[in-house]
Formats: sequence, C-alpha cells, structure tokens
Amino acid sequence: MPKSYATPSLITQIITSKYQFGLPLYRQEQILAQIKIGLSRKTMSDWIVKIAAILSQLLYEPWHTILLNQSVRRADETPLKVVADENQKSQMWVYNAGADSPQGDIKEDGTRNIVLYEHQPVRGGQCPVDFSRGYNGYLQVNGHPSYHATEARLVGCMCLKNL
Repeated sequence: MPKSYATPSLITQIITSKYQFGLPLYRQEQILAQIKIGLSRKTMSDWIVKIAAILSQLLYEPWHTILLNQSVRRADETPLKVVADENQKSQMWVYNAGADSPQGDIKEDGTRNIVLYEHQPVRGGQCPVDFSRGYNGYLQVNGHPSYHATEARLVGCMCLKNL
C-alpha cells in the first residue's frame, strides 16, 4: 500500500493470524508491542479492509459476471443479526448457479457451480435488482416479492428439475 510499511509478508502474517489461527488484532497489537513494534489494531484493521476491497474487485466482480451469464440461477435471503446490536437485523442474500453437488465445477451444459453472498441492511426489492443488473434468465426463488422487481423469469423452489 502506498506510503505504508505494510509489506505483503506483514499483511499475510496479520490476516493469517487473525482468520486462520483466531488471534484477534488487539492480541497481535500486544505481541508486537512486546518486541517494541508500535502497530495499532486500528492500522491493522484498516489494512485488512483495504486488502478486502482490492480482493473484492479482483475476485468478486469476475465471479459476479460469470454468475450473471448463467441461464439458470437460484437466490435466497436470510435474516442476519448484527453483532453490535441484538435488535438490529440485516439480510444475507445468497445467489448461486450450477450443480447442487460437490462434484465438478461445470455441468454438461456449461453451467458453472458458483455461490456469491451479499450483505444488505434491508430485505427490499432493490437489492436483487441491483445485484442482477438486468439478468433475464431463470431465477429460482422462494416467492418473496422483492424478486418480482427483477427482469428474471421467476420459477418456484421445486420447479428447477423440470427446466
């Protein structure tokens, strides 16, 4: 990162420690302080957020494009509690296409096996519209009204095997 001493090795160490080994940033901050390295958890957190944004563009957008090019997709939304506030709920939108099995990533018809998640604060109809970007193929959904605002051809949950 420009104007930073965040090397790829340091960032990798921080991310691996946090997500693979469950070492919170405040503990990493304490460990580094013991060896006279003043690196705050705020700085480490900012680096992780920046890396996530970069990876999002490098990974998520191409996968999103692949998903939108499939002739049949599935979508669902699930309520999600926000950790900071037990009374606040948001939605985790899940979009996928391809075989519903772990065998192979491409079906005979070329459909790729892919799943993307999108966190939104609401369950409103604009969420699937924005995600779908004009997708007009088959969309297998649970019947929630928010999907009716899309341009997709909606099919019910049990209908996909007949396509």
